[in-house]
Amino acid sequence: MKRFSSAALIWIGLALPFSRSVLEAHLVTHQFLQLGTLAAVGYIMGTVLRRRWDSVIAAWNHLGIPGLLVAFFALLVWLLPRSLDASLLDSRWEIAKFISVPLLIGLPLSFSWPRLNAIGRGFVMANFAAMLVTMGVLYIVAPERLCTNYLIDAQQTFGRYALAAGISLAISYVLYVVAASRAD
Repeated sequence: MKRFSSAALIWIGLALPFSRSVLEAHLVTHQFLQLGTLAAVGYIMGTVLRRRWDSVIAAWNHLGIPGLLVAFFALLVWLLPRSLDASLLDSRWEIAKFISVPLLIGLPLSFSWPRLNAIGRGFVMANFAAMLVTMGVLYIVAPERLCTNYLIDAQQTFGRYALAAGISLAISYVLYVVAASRAD
């Protein structure tokens, strides 16, 4: 319960005006820190809730696939430049972001990840790494601003970070799989 309370406090802290203005001032911190932390908050809360609700959710989350689909489609919405812009300009979108990212990305992921087998986890990690690399390249080479609230330099910086994150994730996961296979 302590982890749940800590995650809830982080969630509240992220929603404070000062935190929002600092994190949303730059595209990199908006995407990676704010959205990433919101998803992590939902994941942490889900690990606590899973103890009580896993048997109920299991009937609806066969092999973790339905939960992953929910998380995937919610993630796609928040990776669109239009959604980020809307969250900066419209308080309804901002509220939707603070509710949907933890509850529709982090929470379903926490219920689904343990149900996946090794191939399923590898598939998810490979696709997430590929998505980051693709997004990074698009943000770097786009001739115009994709997010109207951020300058082209911020967009290209984000693109380099996303590209590096995608490549790092892919390499890290391959090394993890190799190490895990040698341990068996």
